Amino acid sequence: MKINALVPKDQRSNNWIIRHPTKDGPVRLRAQYADLRCHGCGKVDEEIAIARGLDPSIKIKADDDVVQSSDLYILFSRRLLGILSKHSVSGFKTTAFPTDSRYVLAWPDVFASVDRSLSGIEVHGTCFVCGRARETCFFPRLESMVIPTHRRCLFSPELWTEKSYGKMLSFLTVESVIEILVSERVSGLEYWLLGSID
Repeated sequence: MKINALVPKDQRSNNWIIRHPTKDGPVRLRAQYADLRCHGCGKVDEEIAIARGLDPSIKIKADDDVVQSSDLYILFSRRLLGILSKHSVSGFKTTAFPTDSRYVLAWPDVFASVDRSLSGIEVHGTCFVCGRARETCFFPRLESMVIPTHRRCLFSPELWTEKSYGKMLSFLTVESVIEILVSERVSGLEYWLLGSID
């Protein structure tokens, strides 16, 4: 069985979710999440921020079915949600944007456990306040993961890549789901083969 990563293609426009560009240039955390900001590294707990709600001013500038935001969130189009529902593909939960019904923010809810000693992940700096990795290099090796037994789903390794803004979400899936996505002409994705398992 082949395991692939679903990798969003680069976007022409910047789309920010919990951060936003300011008039004086820097990108800053939106005001409604300011109290969640770690005083050491500046990161927030993404799930708590999302549960608090998404800003009504957000308008997504994109046409693809899968979009990665500039602060590393993954968005699914309503068209893609319909395709996944039609084919009974699970493994994610969604959060709606208050004033842009074309997209939802997608978050994994099925995870592959990861043996950290086999993962190959390199940690570069740890926050002295929250203990979170400042940045990591490399993606967890396939042999370090225990793949979920439910085959028609999207899933994520429980050990995520960390960038300066926060977690870099990633969805993985099996070849049969890739075939569905390709046959339905889902746009905005590349499929990276990670390897095969029994």
